[in-house]
Amino acid sequence: MKTIEYAVHDVDELMHVTELSNAKNTVEIKNHNIELKNTCFAYEEGGKQILNNIDLALPQGTFSALVGPSGGGKSTIARLIARFWDVTEGEICIGGRNVKDIPLSQLADI
Repeated sequence: MKTIEYAVHDVDELMHVTELSNAKNTVEIKNHNIELKNTCFAYEEGGKQILNNIDLALPQGTFSALVGPSGGGKSTIARLIARFWDVTEGEICIGGRNVKDIPLSQLADI
């Protein structure tokens, strides 16, 4: 019963997720460098910050690993790069372009 309760709760949250704004025009991406600049994130508006002022550079063609304890923000960072959510503060750029300025369909192809 507890498993069903968690599943129902997760589905309810999913059904009430606010849709992200989506850029309309395709943009030119010159490379696939990923950069987080002073990135902060909270799951809920006004909620506790999960990430605080994260700066991270992931150059194209390199292999990087996010390591750390469970609950340290590794999966959250990966999901923010893929734009499952928008950052609370700061920005995430791919090829020098803020992910908010890249249409979601184009972002999926990167």
